[in-house]
Amino acid sequence: MLLSVATACGYAGTVTGAAGLAAGVSALMAIAWRGRRATPVVALAAWSAFAGIAGLRVIAAVDGAREDAAAWAGLAARGGSLESSAGVTIEAAREVRPGRWSLRGGLSGCNRPCAGADVRFAWSGEPAPVRGERWTVAATIVPQPLRAPPGSRYPPRGLGPGARVGALEDVRVLARGAPPRGPSAAIETWIRGRLAARYGNALAPLAVALVIGDRRDIDPSLTDAFALTGTLHLLAVSGLHVGFLAALLAAGLSFCRISPGAQAGWTAVALAAYTGLVGAAPSVVRASVMAGLALASRAGEREVSPWQWWGAAACGMLAWRPADAFDLGFALSFGSVGGLIALRAPLLAILRAAERGAGFRWIAAGVVATTASSAGTLVVQSAAFGWLSPVGFIVNAIAVPLCGVALPLVWVGLGLDAAMPEALAGPIASAAGAAMGALILLVSWVSRVSGAWVPGPMGWAGASVAVLGGAALLARRLPGVGVLIAASGLALAIASRPPRGPVWEVTWLDVGQGDAIAIQFPDGATWLVDAGRAWEGGDEGRRTVLPWLRRQGVRSLEWLITTHPDLDHIGGAGSVLAGIPVRRWGSGGPVGSNEAYLDLVSATGSGRTPRAEALRAGRRLEQGGVAVDVLHPSADWVPSDPYASRIPSNEGSAALLMSHGPCRLLLTGDLGAPAETALVEALGDSLRAGLLHAGHHGSRHSSSAAFLARVRPTIVVVSAGAGNLYGHPHADALGRFRRIGATVHRTDRVGTITARCTASGWRVLFEGPYLP
Repeated sequence: MLLSVATACGYAGTVTGAAGLAAGVSALMAIAWRGRRATPVVALAAWSAFAGIAGLRVIAAVDGAREDAAAWAGLAARGGSLESSAGVTIEAAREVRPGRWSLRGGLSGCNRPCAGADVRFAWSGEPAPVRGERWTVAATIVPQPLRAPPGSRYPPRGLGPGARVGALEDVRVLARGAPPRGPSAAIETWIRGRLAARYGNALAPLAVALVIGDRRDIDPSLTDAFALTGTLHLLAVSGLHVGFLAALLAAGLSFCRISPGAQAGWTAVALAAYTGLVGAAPSVVRASVMAGLALASRAGEREVSPWQWWGAAACGMLAWRPADAFDLGFALSFGSVGGLIALRAPLLAILRAAERGAGFRWIAAGVVATTASSAGTLVVQSAAFGWLSPVGFIVNAIAVPLCGVALPLVWVGLGLDAAMPEALAGPIASAAGAAMGALILLVSWVSRVSGAWVPGPMGWAGASVAVLGGAALLARRLPGVGVLIAASGLALAIASRPPRGPVWEVTWLDVGQGDAIAIQFPDGATWLVDAGRAWEGGDEGRRTVLPWLRRQGVRSLEWLITTHPDLDHIGGAGSVLAGIPVRRWGSGGPVGSNEAYLDLVSATGSGRTPRAEALRAGRRLEQGGVAVDVLHPSADWVPSDPYASRIPSNEGSAALLMSHGPCRLLLTGDLGAPAETALVEALGDSLRAGLLHAGHHGSRHSSSAAFLARVRPTIVVVSAGAGNLYGHPHADALGRFRRIGATVHRTDRVGTITARCTASGWRVLFEGPYLP
């Protein structure tokens, strides 16, 4: 109910959220009052008041977050800034060169809208910054475009954690507070050291992820494998981990013949300490609260419905931290457990008739648990991820027990390390390592033979109809389950993206300092022109492009076009080729010297990577009624030996002119003045296009006056990174755009930009229409 309230507030406003809250409380009261054992009036009134307070807190928090997001987005769009003194809690520190640091942290102690924003800044000096330090700084705060998972509809842009991101400039450190030196920090350091010593480079990152939820050191390809098999939740501390710990503690305390009341107390203390160690993430807090309530009920020999624990945890957490309503971890955690509570028993009853022995019961129980929990998260998955992992239903039935073996053994091994000799700790660690190795082999193999399933808009619409139909069938026999499923179906219908229809859309993805342009054609095909940049340990293909494509329902790419081999254009291409089928790959410039491009070329023709096709001037392509003419490069601009040539790789960029009805689009890659001059001399007024992708991210040496006089764009889109080191877009280029009367849109100021072809020409759209 509260998640539906949050969704309604985020998308439709406060009035709709308040109406949803009233309807939800009324429905819960009716269900509880008319059940087989009617809830006492006092308890019913208390629960209704508890839920109402939590819901009102959510509504108030959403209103405040919307105001902050609107102010932040307005400052970013205008290129504005804030002068402020603020507290910064250092969350990450990376030494870029001796004595020079790149820092990331969260702001506090400043006026809205900057309070709670995430910021990045550079700093030089001694001593070295330490994670957890609290600094007081005076600085200029430069807001960047609002953030959300690429293409997601939950949480709404500007309302989730990490939505407001900015940069600090002209930083003056006024004071530095010491980092936390409590027992939690010391215990975490000891755990990391012991796991590294026990499991080595191969397994230690996985062990750290399982124990404390930090997966930053895991190889990105292995993380992708866990995601594709639906087992990524194993790498984040959640209810599963808390449940394993609670069960292990209960078994140990029972063995020591501790009374149930004392067991509940000691287990609650241990879970609270574990929550403090791994961080009070919503999923961990939810699991710890529910486990504590369950243990208290058991100690008091009272039979309490799991829904009571579930509701108390949800209402309590949202009354305490209402912003958790837009945390994906909160939604997934409560949805998963709600699905288990509501559907596990009915599904087991259906399978009972087909029982075939103990082996069948073990597999069936695992599949039922996975199915029930996945059904509970269907709404959030559809809105936030846009894809499902069908194999996850089976893989989790094996992977979760493996994790159930590995994780307790790792904990026991850590305990023995602290107090016992190697003769006892060694075999336990070896067994834990074997279980973790089996888990890695399982998810790696399954990820290679299966892939993500992208239902698309019609698939999600069909799912919402099916969910609502199921709710109607269950409403009479199981009214509580029916209302829960109906709420999920309605939220699914709201959050799912409607079908696009036969339209031509061009989207400049916010990939920082680089290019990634997705083109969706009237016949439903999708092209991708460039794939963003890469850096050590990651790339925009994995982080931004693939998630956006999947959330749009794109199952394959008709063309991947790399305009030229610079890393800010092809850095993410390898991840795109590995993550989604690509029929054809077109390339403009010659082979480059960077490793990412050479890897692409060496992989062509094998597996999912098609052979590169040279795009040369004069070639015409066609897609869905849209004519695509390759204007550049001609053979003269592609040297036979690119390493000996003096022609910069930018000047060999593929330039494409697309036209359909009243709409014309010119994509120019990183072309500079020399290539632009050649195009003007060869094509003249044939270059005219209403929509222009600014060459070389708005460089001073691109988009010359003579070139713009021939193209005569009314709209110019600049793809650049906020605060980039190159000063893109340059003031000279922006001045030339203004002089011809063009409207300029910049990804460094507004984020992802979409242009749609209409009967009257191009119409520019932005993400986040729910913001004022």
